[in-house]
Amino acid sequence: MKKQQWTGYFTALFIFSFASESTELPSKFSNNLIYLTPQLNDQTRVTFFTDTGGGWNAISKQLSDKYQWPVTDRNTENGIIQVTDMPNFDASASVPKAGLNNWWAGKMQVVPKNDLSHHNDVDGVLGGRWHAEKIIDFNYPRKSISVLSAVPDISDFSELHLGFQKNQHGQYTMAFPRIEITISGQKLPMLLDTGASAWPSDGAMQAIGLPGRQIATSFIVASIFDHWALSHPDWLTIDNACTLSKQSMIRVPEISIGDEIIGPVWFTRRPDKSFHQYMSSMMDKRIEGALGGSALQHIRLVVDYHKELAYAASALQPASSSEVDIQTLVEKINKDNVVRSDSASKWIQASPKVTHLVEEHRQHLYNRGTTVTGFDCDRDGRADDAEKCLFLYRQLVRYIEQH
Repeated sequence: MKKQQWTGYFTALFIFSFASESTELPSKFSNNLIYLTPQLNDQTRVTFFTDTGGGWNAISKQLSDKYQWPVTDRNTENGIIQVTDMPNFDASASVPKAGLNNWWAGKMQVVPKNDLSHHNDVDGVLGGRWHAEKIIDFNYPRKSISVLSAVPDISDFSELHLGFQKNQHGQYTMAFPRIEITISGQKLPMLLDTGASAWPSDGAMQAIGLPGRQIATSFIVASIFDHWALSHPDWLTIDNACTLSKQSMIRVPEISIGDEIIGPVWFTRRPDKSFHQYMSSMMDKRIEGALGGSALQHIRLVVDYHKELAYAASALQPASSSEVDIQTLVEKINKDNVVRSDSASKWIQASPKVTHLVEEHRQHLYNRGTTVTGFDCDRDGRADDAEKCLFLYRQLVRYIEQH
């Protein structure tokens, strides 16, 4: 019987060098939010907050004044604004220009630095229309972001169709991508929003495990949030979790993006009108919330704005899964139980519950050890963590579908 070599497969999936040209951008990932960090010709580093769901491309007036960049006036429905071209960056640490076929036409609004971010020290913002007209590889597991010349080999990715609102000329209005996810059997159209943020309370910070005043989140409308809280009392909720919005947060054990099952994912509650009315007015269809870094942290996502497609692959499998023989595991379990389980959580909870001694934690003086109780997803007599169980469930479903 041939053993499945999952380790090499997933390593290649996330670090393979593709034949298409790939330019990794200078960046830093902080609490699952992405910041680009190019350098000017004098080696001054400029920090841009990136936000696929953001409406503007902007840069601080302080920088514009310092370098005396040419500024022009532009009329808007809200009055006159000042705009400038994107700076020329040092070739060794550069980022590309914004998309041109939209209202901004590659320009950036010049604003006071304090208008750019709540609590964060950034020099600019790159919104939806900066990302437009590109192929972008958001590789959260590797904490890298790259611009590609062509879509790489995505045979092992899930293909996702995106939706964009366009004007009468076929151009993006805001370049906000609509993406579909599934939670508890319900399909939910969402804004793909790498900049979705929450400002957690101390209790939320501790529960989520991310330190810092600003963290990535995902959003869901209040009507769905409240339904989840009533229907799933086991899903952890935190009242007044966001200090800025005063809204609650909920921990969803798993979501599906295409064929990828990932989790857990934190969602922040938002008033229905925030998405059903305001944000949906800038989308091609009504949306129920936004998919942000609290979910995207689990995947690599290649977004092809040209073809309006995205390709997703979930993160590297847990190291403890690398030696699991999926064919042997299928022989140990009832395949019908996997098929009947419409979610990973149900299959996990149907797995044998075991308690075992963790030898490496044994206290030699008293010959005592630490016991662990949990679900034995790989049927080896030992409790497995949720990450490993989610990985095994996904591989079992794929194996059964193919056989």
